[in-house]
Amino acid sequence: MKTIAAILLVSSLSAVSFAQGFVIFANSPSTLVSANANWVNGDWTVSPISGQAGSWYFALLTSPSGFFGSFAFTGLYATNVVNSTGGRFTGGTVQVPNWATGTSMFYEVASWQASLGATFNPQWLYIYPNGLFATSEVGSGVAGGGVIPPLPLFGGTGISRGWAMAAIPEPGSLLLAGLGAAFFFLSRSVTPK
Repeated sequence: MKTIAAILLVSSLSAVSFAQGFVIFANSPSTLVSANANWVNGDWTVSPISGQAGSWYFALLTSPSGFFGSFAFTGLYATNVVNSTGGRFTGGTVQVPNWATGTSMFYEVASWQASLGATFNPQWLYIYPNGLFATSEVGSGVAGGGVIPPLPLFGGTGISRGWAMAAIPEPGSLLLAGLGAAFFFLSRSVTPK
């Protein structure tokens, strides 16, 4: 009888260890997402995102190490929700591919405006798109499942503050011409001896 119980216990533990972990993919009132930078009284201000559901998109990225360049898209999306304060989004309580129950992982959230499309492009992490985009700070935690509750991605050791999306403008032709001229004159002033 003890042998059967031991076999059942070991097989159930192995099943849980290979299961995809659960997380709560939604921000909180203290971690609002902002955009739309405005110059007001000598300072930049931002306001929480707003608009119909689907005006803003969010993608969950994970990494075993947390180093820049090591984050991979999980395939999980969220979108903004309409509320009185703005700045909120939800993707629900979801299972995360390649994040086993009971294991620790680093994660961040990428955010962008709907005009860039509904599909996350991993190249945006290296080359900013022509529109509003940003990533959150990095959080870490243990995925839930079984007797472990789902991990809230925001708060605790997770993402502790909101972030602002910004558009990074492409350099204009006048700026590029000026940099080229400066490089030319600098290279001419250095003479080999």
